[in-house]
Amino acid sequence: MLFTKYASPYSLLDDFVSLERLTEFVYSIVEADNERKMWEIYLACVANPYSEVTSFDEFKRKHTAPKINENINLEATINDSYGMLKEFKPES
Repeated sequence: MLFTKYASPYSLLDDFVSLERLTEFVYSIVEADNERKMWEIYLACVANPYSEVTSFDEFKRKHTAPKINENINLEATINDSYGMLKEFKPES
C-alpha cells in the first residue's frame, strides 16, 4: 500500500519505528485504505439506478462488520510472533 503513495517509504517507516509509533501508523494506513475502497464501492452502487443507498454514512453502516474483539492487544501479538520467528531455525 505504501508504495502506491510513496516512492520509497523505508525512511518513513524508519521514522515511525524510531518514534515507537509504527502500530498507530499501520492502523491509520489500513483504515485510510479501507475507507478509500469503501468509497469506490459506494460510487459503483450509487451509479446503479436501482440502488437504495442514499448516503455514504448509511452505506458504511450497512456494510461494515462490527468489531469482533477489541480487547486483542496487537503489540503483544506482534511481539509473540516475532519471538517465534526469532527462535525458528530452518533445517539445513
